[in-house]
Amino acid sequence: RDNLRFSDTVHLFEMGHVFPSGVEGKEPNRLGLILASHSATQELFYELKGVVSLVLERMGITDTYFDDAQPLPWDGGAVNATLAGRRAIIRDGNDKVLGFIGSLHGRIADAFKLKGVAAIAELDIRALITAAQQEREFEPLPKYPGVTRDIAVLVQNDTKIDSIIQTVHEADTSGFVQDVDVFDIFSPTGKEKIEEE
Repeated sequence: RDNLRFSDTVHLFEMGHVFPSGVEGKEPNRLGLILASHSATQELFYELKGVVSLVLERMGITDTYFDDAQPLPWDGGAVNATLAGRRAIIRDGNDKVLGFIGSLHGRIADAFKLKGVAAIAELDIRALITAAQQEREFEPLPKYPGVTRDIAVLVQNDTKIDSIIQTVHEADTSGFVQDVDVFDIFSPTGKEKIEEE
């Protein structure tokens, strides 16, 4: 809130011990991240998702996914502070929980007098270290350089992002696809202007 007095967008992080409600004697060490803005929409969630993915990638943790299945096994306070449909547990390829991400609920923003929207994430430091230290197998350098492609797909509103990503991987029978990420979501309002040539 205080930083938004001087800037339209704020990116903050903090690392330290937390005290989850209802858990006696445990003080896990976590990395907290927040993006907040006066003018941005809820797309901050996807921007923060990209930041989290980059942090994990830089640590060598590449086999991860964002699981929005209920119930979410994370601190209840964090889950209740975020919007349904805009929160997920971050898991590695072995289904171990690495963290949590979500869009801040409007009532929480109002309680803190935050004039804008925000997305938050929390990563478990111990789980990150364990995942980063797992044995990595050497892969020879590719014969041809990698190619990045953007594709657009039209799906129903209730389609989960994870099912789209899963479908792409299942369709890749030759093993060419190394990574799939969602970087934008467009929901038509019906008021879009279509220009005819």
